[in-house]
Amino acid sequence: ELGEEADTDNLRWDEASKRVFVGIVGGIAMIDGATETHVDKDLKGSGGHSESFQLEKKGSRVFVNVPDDDAVVNVIDRKTGALTKWGLNGAKANYPMALDEDDHRLFVITRRPPLLVVLDTDSGKEVTRVPVGGSCDDVYFDSARKRIYALGGEGFISVVQQNDPNHYTLSANIPTTVGVRTGIFFGTSLYVGVPAAGLEPAQIWNYAVPE
Repeated sequence: ELGEEADTDNLRWDEASKRVFVGIVGGIAMIDGATETHVDKDLKGSGGHSESFQLEKKGSRVFVNVPDDDAVVNVIDRKTGALTKWGLNGAKANYPMALDEDDHRLFVITRRPPLLVVLDTDSGKEVTRVPVGGSCDDVYFDSARKRIYALGGEGFISVVQQNDPNHYTLSANIPTTVGVRTGIFFGTSLYVGVPAAGLEPAQIWNYAVPE
């Protein structure tokens, strides 16, 4: 049990360690998948609430959005606990995050202003930034098609094409409806959650991904 003060949010399953990683206030908690118990030692961040985070599969780092701590990205080594902080050059409210591990690129979406900020995971330096739809709360990297899908609550899915690891183009803002901010990408489909509005119940919409 993590306790109410942990204010849990995002979670990730790590197949290699058979652990569930959970974003909490002040860092990342770990749960043993076999025993379903809280691993004693949490990964300590810089403070504030951990929002979206990504785990390296070929390395030992965890990348964590911490908007409460002056909009930084925490980089925590799972083996040593070492912490590094990367800034976002004035962009604020960094909630969603996706990772292109093969090309060493981290995709951070900010809300103030609404941007895709691309970071080099080797250096932490900004590669580029691309305007996207506002009030985003989820982002996915489609490695097969080299695309980023950012779900904006203002009523658009922003589709950004990765031309190469250093160059990105906003290719479309696909209309959804106001309030659609979360979803899940799987294979050739992007499923989004549509909140209830008026007499309309909550729904799940399926967007087929073009090749």
